[in-house]
Amino acid sequence: MTSVIFNQSLCSQHDFPPLNSICITGADGWANDREDFMTVIGQNVISNSSSDRKIITLADAEDLSLVVPRVVDKRTSFKASNFGARAQCKSLNSQCIGQGTMTPINCSNIGITIIPTNPSVVASLAVVAPYDKWDDNPPSLNTSYPLFGPHYCCATNPVETLLQLRWSSQVNGLTSVPNDAIQPYPIPLLNIYASCSLTFYNLTMAYDGSASDEKYWSVAPEDLLPSSDHFATILAAPYAWQLVTDHLTMNIKSRAMSANSTQQVMAALNQELSRLALGYVSGAFIFAPASNVRVTVPTILGRYPIAPLLVFVLLLFIYGLIGIVIFVMSFNMRSDNVLIPPELRRFAGSTHVNADQLMPSLELVRLRLTSPLPLLAQFFSEPVSISEPARPEDPDALSALDNTSEMFDETESTKYDERRLRFGLEKSELRPRFGIWRD
Repeated sequence: MTSVIFNQSLCSQHDFPPLNSICITGADGWANDREDFMTVIGQNVISNSSSDRKIITLADAEDLSLVVPRVVDKRTSFKASNFGARAQCKSLNSQCIGQGTMTPINCSNIGITIIPTNPSVVASLAVVAPYDKWDDNPPSLNTSYPLFGPHYCCATNPVETLLQLRWSSQVNGLTSVPNDAIQPYPIPLLNIYASCSLTFYNLTMAYDGSASDEKYWSVAPEDLLPSSDHFATILAAPYAWQLVTDHLTMNIKSRAMSANSTQQVMAALNQELSRLALGYVSGAFIFAPASNVRVTVPTILGRYPIAPLLVFVLLLFIYGLIGIVIFVMSFNMRSDNVLIPPELRRFAGSTHVNADQLMPSLELVRLRLTSPLPLLAQFFSEPVSISEPARPEDPDALSALDNTSEMFDETESTKYDERRLRFGLEKSELRPRFGIWRD
């Protein structure tokens, strides 16, 4: 929830128009009196090791680079002011003399004599206009002293610049290159020569923590306003003082050597140039509260068609009503009792031998619903003569028992003399079998 603003306290009263001084820049370099934090912050940002800020590149905004907070609450959405940079580079190789030959290229035919430079003096180089528009070599290009950047105002916005990026192939001979953006001479150097325009913007960025594909940051085209020439010169100063050039060479080296075309090399150069130029000066930015901040509290929601939802609710109501009806009916249900006189009871272990026993009808029903044995005892019982006195072993007395094992009377050994069947192993000492056997 943070806007990015320029720290005005870094500038003095002499650094603003109509005077031509450049804020944070002197005749001997950029941020020399503030190196403890300005340079360190810039190097941390471009190496992606800063704890509070980072540089991002928006592909949807034509590779626009922004400085944003490293940590943002993803539950929020807001708009905030910021600064951006965008680079557009073109390879010089096809326009200069010597492309595709065994000699270094010569760009004097298009009015550029400042590059290529003597490789024994200057390797990688970034030149910002004006230098009499590339046709008047600064004295420092012909000496072993460092190339000083501008300390007076103002460049234009877009900032016009020439790039010479060099690295060694580490091969003492001809090196094949994968595309025409790389010039392989003089041996063993590999060179990229390009003209670029670097535009700085004052803008309004938007953040949406719930955006898909992690595209949290965005900038609408109508929210992009080119910065003033004076402010663009302030932001381009580290780049003009060669503080970015070596980092740019190292970053673009591997991408250029793996690209198949000049267009791919220039696209990579656009991204790296804008990212590094803005990232190195990001120590001049401070954070301020953003506007239009909204916090979204995550909740679990579901969207269902209305018809199935109503059917589901109706079924729940019916099931609940059925449960209530069953409970009420069960609570008000009364069960008849079957009275069993003492003479029809078996008194083994009983202490109330002369008392009648009441057996609930529901218990007898439950027994018949949960076991088939009471039905077997009913349909396979022997008839009873009405002339004989009632006994506990009679079928009518057994039918009122609550124990199925007692419904089958085998107490009269004289009456039941058949041999029993049993399941199990044969009673044999030699190789017994499992089966049905008579006792």
